[in-house]
Amino acid sequence: MITSDEIQKYTTFIQEQINLLKVLEFNNQEVIWHYTSGDALLGVVETGTLYATQVSCLNDSTEIRYGEKLLRDAFMNIRTDAMEEKVLLERIIRTTVEEPATPTNVGSAWFVTCFSTEKDDLSQWRAYSGGENGYAIAFLAGGFFGRGSFVARVNYEKEQHKQVAENVANATMSFFKEGLYARPTGEINTATIDTWATEFLGVWEGLVGRLAPMIKDPAFRGENEYRIVHELQVREMGQLRFRQKQTLMSRHLPLIFPPPNYATQSQLLPITEVMVGPSRHKEISRVSVDTFLRQKGYSAVPVTMSNIPFQLT
Repeated sequence: MITSDEIQKYTTFIQEQINLLKVLEFNNQEVIWHYTSGDALLGVVETGTLYATQVSCLNDSTEIRYGEKLLRDAFMNIRTDAMEEKVLLERIIRTTVEEPATPTNVGSAWFVTCFSTEKDDLSQWRAYSGGENGYAIAFLAGGFFGRGSFVARVNYEKEQHKQVAENVANATMSFFKEGLYARPTGEINTATIDTWATEFLGVWEGLVGRLAPMIKDPAFRGENEYRIVHELQVREMGQLRFRQKQTLMSRHLPLIFPPPNYATQSQLLPITEVMVGPSRHKEISRVSVDTFLRQKGYSAVPVTMSNIPFQLT
């Protein structure tokens, strides 16, 4: 059985890697935009709920596979003659081969809600609000409280990603061997190594999985993304919601933030602005949204309109 001291040691290491990526270092007053549909806007304001998506169900699941590939490459670069390390490496490499039908992150417990610092951005309107008749909700980045969630600024620095992947690979071998020889198993053989590998990886992989939602390929840098990152708990299984998309059924978890908002001690979400996206009747929608917000207690929130001349044909 993995001890509490071992879990604390593993957790401390993961926190060190998060610190290296500096994803938690940002101005709490940073304004971040959540691009969404009209129905979703109504739901967010009425219920104080934002939905987080399981990482394999994101619009572009390659975002998560990017980090997993870097980590797999780091393991493949390790050279060792030690029996216990070879057994572990073979197991890790074998179980991290990406199959299109069964992606390695399909069972991940990590869910994310996505935001961008980019205001009135055409690519965001197209990707997340249907292109026309969408909305963007501006929030204060530091305005969300915990409940098992945290806000992270996505890191796009590939060299830092490679360094973290190398650190994780080396720590995996070190912690594994340390734990193996700390156990009163008698003779160290393939059977005892496999038994410990199952126990160790069951805990370790869950902790390492925390890093994946915080990094993205530099090609996505223009999104300037922030994320609420949440690890699904057993007690939350009954709260999961499901949605049939064009190519898959996705999993979502409602994250209910107020009351109260820890930063403002308010019953309201930290909304600073709502923008009406590209559409043919922006002024009508603007007045409707403004009326809706005032009805729900957001009387000081301005409602603006996109300047992008885009409409569906």
